[in-house]
Amino acid sequence: MKRKLKVSYEDLCINDLSKNLKINDMESEVQDKFLGQEKAIETLDFGLRVNSKGYNIYLTGEVGTHKKQYLIQYLEELSKSQPVPNDWCYVYNFKNELKPIAISLPAGKGRQFRDDVSFTIERLLNEINECVESEEYKEAVEKIKESYYDEGEKLLKYIKDRAKELGFYTQISDGGLYFVPVIEGKKISEKTYDDLSVEDQDKIINNLTSIEEESEMIMDKVKEYKKEADNRVKEYEDKTILNIIDTIIENLIMEYKEYNKISKYLIDLKDDLISQINVLINKEESDNDDLKALLNSIVKEDDEVPKKYSVNLLVDNSELEGAPIVNCINTNYNNIVGRVEFDNELGNLVTDFSKIQAGVLHQANGGYLIINASDVLTTSFVWDFIKKSLLTEKIEFENIREKLGGVPLKSVTPEAIPLNIKIILLGNQRLYQLLYYYDDDFSKLFKVLVEFDYEMTKTDQSIKEYETYIEKYIKEKNLLPINEKGKKRVLSYSSKLAGNRFKLSTKISNIENLLEEADYWARKDGEDKIYEEHIKKTINEKEKRVNFIKNKTHEMITSNKIKIDFNNSKVGQINGLAVMSYGESTFGKPTRITATTYMGQSGMINIEKEAGLSGSIHNKGINILSGYLGQKYAQEKPLSLTCSLCFEQNYSSIDGDSASSTELYAILSSLSEVPIKQYLAVTGSVDQRGNIQPIGGVTEKVEGFYDVCKTNGLTGKQGVIIPRDNVEELILNDEILEDIKKEKFHVYAIETIDEGIELLTGKKMTVIDELVKAKLEKYYRNRIGNDEA
Repeated sequence: MKRKLKVSYEDLCINDLSKNLKINDMESEVQDKFLGQEKAIETLDFGLRVNSKGYNIYLTGEVGTHKKQYLIQYLEELSKSQPVPNDWCYVYNFKNELKPIAISLPAGKGRQFRDDVSFTIERLLNEINECVESEEYKEAVEKIKESYYDEGEKLLKYIKDRAKELGFYTQISDGGLYFVPVIEGKKISEKTYDDLSVEDQDKIINNLTSIEEESEMIMDKVKEYKKEADNRVKEYEDKTILNIIDTIIENLIMEYKEYNKISKYLIDLKDDLISQINVLINKEESDNDDLKALLNSIVKEDDEVPKKYSVNLLVDNSELEGAPIVNCINTNYNNIVGRVEFDNELGNLVTDFSKIQAGVLHQANGGYLIINASDVLTTSFVWDFIKKSLLTEKIEFENIREKLGGVPLKSVTPEAIPLNIKIILLGNQRLYQLLYYYDDDFSKLFKVLVEFDYEMTKTDQSIKEYETYIEKYIKEKNLLPINEKGKKRVLSYSSKLAGNRFKLSTKISNIENLLEEADYWARKDGEDKIYEEHIKKTINEKEKRVNFIKNKTHEMITSNKIKIDFNNSKVGQINGLAVMSYGESTFGKPTRITATTYMGQSGMINIEKEAGLSGSIHNKGINILSGYLGQKYAQEKPLSLTCSLCFEQNYSSIDGDSASSTELYAILSSLSEVPIKQYLAVTGSVDQRGNIQPIGGVTEKVEGFYDVCKTNGLTGKQGVIIPRDNVEELILNDEILEDIKKEKFHVYAIETIDEGIELLTGKKMTVIDELVKAKLEKYYRNRIGNDEA
């Protein structure tokens, strides 16, 4: 029984599965669905819940599938059930200031620890200052000093009395004790001394020597008393101040006794405080006012806690309610890794542990980091650092200045922080393939591939989900409500985007754009709803905005600058169909393909290839034609044939095999000398046995030929021959469907070359075969005759 080749209007209409559905029937069941991405979400859930090393995720999908939005939405739900990760702090290392110590505390405890240390140091210094200013402290110090000063005064009185006995007046100055001779109760001058007799002068000198020797002994004892007094004062000061330090710091140590690292740090902090205060107090001439000044010198003039006694809260998770989710936009090295800042002090760059800043790896530690793969790979050193961190499971600060070959600066080397993170790389499939095959670490670190689908099967359930999403989006964006026919038109547009009448597109951003633009046109018309005509207008207006190249191409065809015949029949010439893309615009363009055949042994000559315009897949298609001709016509005798194929008036590259059947029809026409109907255009791939195979862009190709035929005038004979396997992908606009219904334009679906040649020539394949064989026999005999001659 002969197969029906013409596709009817009814077969081309989109089946309306949702005509009897009410959206409210299942809204509660579908409102939380990830539209058409159930498989991707299932794989994503697997990758996120496996805690083994290397189960990070590479997420891919076409633009517009909302993969990032769905990912964040899913993570927000999942993260609520995950524990909040610890806070991280850096503190001063009293053993080695260049290697700050990392401390981990439960979420919220880091901020408390920072504040506790700050408050403790401030309280400590305040209490010490209050102590040394108190009357009790001053009286105690004075009492210690007086007990020893009394003894010193007695010795000093003795030396004064002894000097007086020997005829001297005792004078005390900063330089020590001085003795001035006295005669008759008066100090004598140098002149008076010179006027004395030699005996009197000798007596004064002897007495002076005696009293000076005696005074030296006395002063040594006074110094001993003063030293002992100072030591007693120091002991009292140490005891008093150390008691304050011990009491306050020990309270803090007790509060954090369960954290061994903190306890050790606080003990080191206490020892440093003690050593600092002892150094200051041990300075000479330290009275109460001096001691206060020296204690204050520990603290900055602006009353801030000294840096080394502060805590650098690197990561504060106190505000989180689950695992952190960080969507990294800036993939700058320092933003990923963290950085150590520097201050300029008198022309020198200096830093310390308080200048350490967290990167996104620190912020996402214990949670999830979303990052764009192409950004990571195009930013110097970032990809290597991320891999290193995942492999070692820790975050180490690295100075990018040194990586770039700059002069090394004296800087801190913070202690590494353990890393527990899920990284989700967003990228395309090509980048995934490159990483998988050329990066040895990639497959070890990103073991889960999540692929978001660009389409979903059209079922009652999926239609309900789609309509639910449309309603929800309209409410979220405060758009006008849409009527039922409008929704059906949106679904039709979605199927067209998917390229299949039995599918719906999951490129949701395109549907959202459609709804927003339709809302504009509805409001402009003064309507209170979005109707079907507004959806149609939106689609038409968008096509107008992006169809500049398409219009120019069609204009050249209608003006006969690009020569396409729509009415006649010609030998060795056929109208093929190509798809052209320019930005958002994708359209079909008729192309005149010619074939010339003649005697020879060169086989197939692809003019596009000779001109360097043919791609590898197109070249493969040409070679398939050789296989078809050989298996069909060269079983008994070799082909004595040269065939030249050309895409006429084509000046750009060509690739793909969708024209291979078209080229074969032209060859068969040339060999058989049977003309081909030029009002039929053809698309379809062919295998070596003459079976027609599906191709891409079938809707655009049919619409492209229809448009130029419509412009030149429909005759009722024009149409397009397509592979039968592409019928379900054919989604035509209302105008074409109406003309098909009225028999003004036709679509034929075929499965073999035999069916196509009969449509194009009006002759059965058996007739064409006989004519072709006769021509090839003629070529063969002529060649044999020439060889014999």
